[in-house]
Amino acid sequence: MDRLNEYQQIIQEVLTEYAAIPYYHRELQTELIIGKDDKDYLLITSGWEKV
Repeated sequence: MDRLNEYQQIIQEVLTEYAAIPYYHRELQTELIIGKDDKDYLLITSGWEKV
């Protein structure tokens, strides 16, 4: 069971770092939502892309 917690922590760290990467030419934001039990993850990119 301890290994499962370790994997969940690694996933959270990787997704948190990814969500912190800014977009260069677009007005987009990435948001990370983590469930209360740390088993559900949602990564959303939102904003406007000027074409």
